Formats: sequence, C-alpha cells, structure tokens
Amino acid sequence: MTHGLGLKKLMATIHIYPTRSEAAKLTAGAWRRKHAPEALLRLVGGLHGLLR
Repeated sequence: MTHGLGLKKLMATIHIYPTRSEAAKLTAGAWRRKHAPEALLRLVGGLHGLLR
C-alpha cells in the first residue's frame, strides 16, 4: 500500500519462495472478501438470477 500497488497486482506478483507467495495471495484474498460491497453483490446476484 505504501508503494501504491493494488491488491490485484499484489496477488499477481510471483515471489521467490512459494510460501511467501501463497501468504501474500491468501492475505490479499482475505482482505478483498472482508471489504466486498455486500449490498452490491446481492443486487448483482439477484439480477443475474432474474436474467437466467
């Protein structure tokens, strides 16, 4: 965050050690899930259900 990198860029970064890479991906994914716009996701999910 200090360097202005987004979560998608962080998740796409290939690190030297697989364990460090996996930790970064899991951390970024957990943050994205926690900060997901729940109301918008429900609305889009409902719209998708209607259009199917």
